[in-house]
Amino acid sequence: MKAPAVRAAAIVVAVVALSLPLHGQLQPRTPDFERQAQDQAETDRTWREASAGHMQMEKITYRSRVGDLDVPAFVFQPLRLRGAKGHPALVWVHENIRGHLYSHYIPYIREATARGYIVIAPEYRGSVGYGKAFYDAIDYGGNEVDDVVTAVEVLKTKYSAVDPSRIGIIGWSHGGMITLLSVLRNESAFKAAVAMVPVTNLFQRLAWKGVEKQHQAIDPANRYGGLPHEKPDVYKERSPLY
Repeated sequence: MKAPAVRAAAIVVAVVALSLPLHGQLQPRTPDFERQAQDQAETDRTWREASAGHMQMEKITYRSRVGDLDVPAFVFQPLRLRGAKGHPALVWVHENIRGHLYSHYIPYIREATARGYIVIAPEYRGSVGYGKAFYDAIDYGGNEVDDVVTAVEVLKTKYSAVDPSRIGIIGWSHGGMITLLSVLRNESAFKAAVAMVPVTNLFQRLAWKGVEKQHQAIDPANRYGGLPHEKPDVYKERSPLY
């Protein structure tokens, strides 16, 4: 019976820590979209070079099941395929609220394909490098999850080598949060899930101190229509903990 009181106390502390800075001097930063596009092109080249001789790689787009949005994605396959339904698959969810599939994932995805996995890595809405409209479509803990889950249907319908009964999902940090929300909302879509250091509680997440962390809180606060104490139900709905 004591747990709810402890949880409520934690929420109050989080709200107090967050509210003043966000109502104060902090404002959303204006991104350099041209620079982001250049960086993304360089990242794509890095992935192509790193894939050569190790795995097949292609960059695709698919239509998300919500929001009438085309979602870019990387797809990696083993060099030698086993035929129809011969391979398990992974949906690989990148980290960061404003991020993309960073090159530091190269050794891990190489290892996955070497072990026979087909990997799809969605650049879900809000990812950087795809222009202002895509950047502004961010929906923290909302439709970004649908973008990721839609990748399961892409694997099943576009890649005959995927065994539809053996599809897993993996993510780190914000990617871990999306992983948890994906399986909580669409349990039957996945055979397994790995959520590493996931964000589970938006009340605590948005209460982190420091200017850099509080800038990350501005997007969710604006798009949810208020701060945690103003829109608690929205923050709970998008927190895997609840």
